[in-house]
Amino acid sequence: MLKEFLREWNKGVFGDIEAQFERAATKVASVDMKNEDFMLEEDEVHERQEGFQEIWDILRKRETLWRQKSRSNWVKLGDANTRFFHKIANGRKACNGIVGLSCDGQWVEEPEMVKKAAVDYFQKLFCGESWNRPKPAGITFKQIIEEMRVWLERPFSVEEIEDGLKNCEGNKAPGPDRYNFNFIKFAWNSLKEDFVSFFGEFHQHGRLVKGLNSSFLTLIPKKLNSVELKDFRPISLIGCIYKLLAKVLANRLKMVMSQIISNTQSAFVGGRQLVDGVLVLNEVVEEVKRRKHQAFIFKADFEKAYDCVDWSFLDWMMNRFGFGVRWRGWIKECLSTARISVLVNGSPTEEFRMGKGLRQGDPLSPFLFLMIAEGLHGLVKKAELEGLLHGIDVGSKGLNISLLQFADDTLISGKANGENIFTVKTILREFLWGGAELKRKISWVSWEMVCRSKEKGGLGVMDLRRRNWALLGKWWFRLGEGEGGESLWKRVVWDKYYGGRREVDIRAVESVRMSRIWRDVISVGGNSIKLQDMLGKGFRWMVGDGRQVGFWREIWVGDISLKELCPRLFELAMNKDGMVSEMGLWERGLWRWNVDWRRGRLGRERGEEAVLWEVLSRVQITEGRVDCWTWRHDVEGRYAVKTAYEFLSPMESILPDQICNVLVGSAGCDAKYSGRGDGAFLNKGECRDGLLHMIQSKTFLWIKTKVAGSVFSIVDLKLNPRECAAAMRKHRSLLRAFHKHKDGKHDE
Repeated sequence: MLKEFLREWNKGVFGDIEAQFERAATKVASVDMKNEDFMLEEDEVHERQEGFQEIWDILRKRETLWRQKSRSNWVKLGDANTRFFHKIANGRKACNGIVGLSCDGQWVEEPEMVKKAAVDYFQKLFCGESWNRPKPAGITFKQIIEEMRVWLERPFSVEEIEDGLKNCEGNKAPGPDRYNFNFIKFAWNSLKEDFVSFFGEFHQHGRLVKGLNSSFLTLIPKKLNSVELKDFRPISLIGCIYKLLAKVLANRLKMVMSQIISNTQSAFVGGRQLVDGVLVLNEVVEEVKRRKHQAFIFKADFEKAYDCVDWSFLDWMMNRFGFGVRWRGWIKECLSTARISVLVNGSPTEEFRMGKGLRQGDPLSPFLFLMIAEGLHGLVKKAELEGLLHGIDVGSKGLNISLLQFADDTLISGKANGENIFTVKTILREFLWGGAELKRKISWVSWEMVCRSKEKGGLGVMDLRRRNWALLGKWWFRLGEGEGGESLWKRVVWDKYYGGRREVDIRAVESVRMSRIWRDVISVGGNSIKLQDMLGKGFRWMVGDGRQVGFWREIWVGDISLKELCPRLFELAMNKDGMVSEMGLWERGLWRWNVDWRRGRLGRERGEEAVLWEVLSRVQITEGRVDCWTWRHDVEGRYAVKTAYEFLSPMESILPDQICNVLVGSAGCDAKYSGRGDGAFLNKGECRDGLLHMIQSKTFLWIKTKVAGSVFSIVDLKLNPRECAAAMRKHRSLLRAFHKHKDGKHDE
């Protein structure tokens, strides 16, 4: 009933955007025409202001409507890009539309025949198998602990449900229920009680009512001119109620994945990233080349990975992992009640049941698939144990690497250079100042200015070198952080380059045997003087047992190293490169500092010694706890590439913050006009003149932005006052012409 009401409301009220806009624009234009001959009365001035506000509201509604249809995630709500969204929506419809299909060698164009072909194909694809697949015998898998088994099956709390709701993208394409999560979040106070009741019933009975788990299957072409159904990627559009349930279950499941999934898997496990496997593979190849050995690397890809998952095998794997009966029943219910209707050119087909497979778009699917992929890992390890497969040894202790997994991509194992980077930067520079043509034009401001953030007077174009430093810094940080446990890539690095010893200062050990990528990571830590001053000092050790932290040279107490805090004592120390753990000893369960000096302390050295002991008295050494990094430029100590990049960028601002915020991106201008605005404020001649021309010819500065007056007042400070006044006088004629623009061109 609610869907029918909303459909009528959209058709009769919200959907009548163009008629509303025409009425409002006509009203404003008529008042302006009257103002040319007579002074406006107070009520007429008020009517004119209301008309402008109405136009503003209508334009925002139109932009929001087309943004939802375009589903463009990289342009945020609020930018004045209605025409852009319109093109995206129409382009998406054209690209994803199915004119016809090739079915068994015959070309089909009739819409009903195309829909029938789609139903037949996916019914066959998701049809359950009548025979039992063989299960891998003689393989030992990891198991979750009893406490986590109970924790997974605990009752659902309101806080847990609300956390799941917050993590759901609000503007994703809706499922058969026609609602997105923006609506659920907006009406949460009214809907919360019903959702909590639903979760309680599911926890108690483990059943989903018919229709709750229905979904649309939208077909996304994998390539241009796709004519066969196998060339389309099926993405499921799932209803809000089930999707929130699946999100909450996925959040629980995510907490135990690291306990059951081996460290060769890099995807969808907390503390791991896909690039972990890339680094390991790089080190493996480097080791093989250095030793001049021969090896193979075989890449295996699951064909239609999600679509071919056998539910009985998934349940068998969950049983081997130690999941409880109730949890397995919940997952089985989520899978077996799924019903699908294929969207063909926006029109749904008849529904049918699934007999196997996982739906892309279901929050549970990535984690359930990892359990399937773990079966392959077990088979490979079994082959290794039986001597049928020999991996590649890495490092001095012979760490064996035979398998790397990246979700559904598997590697079984038995030129980025400065010139290219410079070329990319050149292309960016020439494109910025030369439009779409890659030819040389005048650079009105320096490239360093362009790469500054908008808050610092730049255009926000990314500096690739600083970005690379920030990315390399993340490897350095992750090497020293505790999250993710004993990751495989860390073991490879420690064993290959440091003989498995954690007590060494890895920055002090640099060898020609190291791979290029690891030498670059080491440079972020401090061997590069520039980076040591900029990024290296952003890291700070949180000391545990002190085995990995350099006593004098590292930052682990205060904001500077002890070498900088007590330079005279550093010169007097016997062991300048020692670790924290070497500068003391345990006595009766208590840690006592014991630093060796070359001689007694004199004069100012005694003052520094007092400072040193006072600082050390605030430090607690904990035996058995691993040292880990913190990032000083984040309140929670978490490293982020974004904050590191901002820290590496020039600190000084060219313009006051309040001017910068209005200057770039505030009025919905595209990047070209924003760039001219920057040039105008920096007193670059052609940019200033171009911005004035844009003000005189663009209606959106007067109609579509609440800050238009502020922008113009600022421009007036820099441009010729008479020219600005002339532009002001022209705006009335622009308004009269504005209401005639019915095709949306005024939004450019």
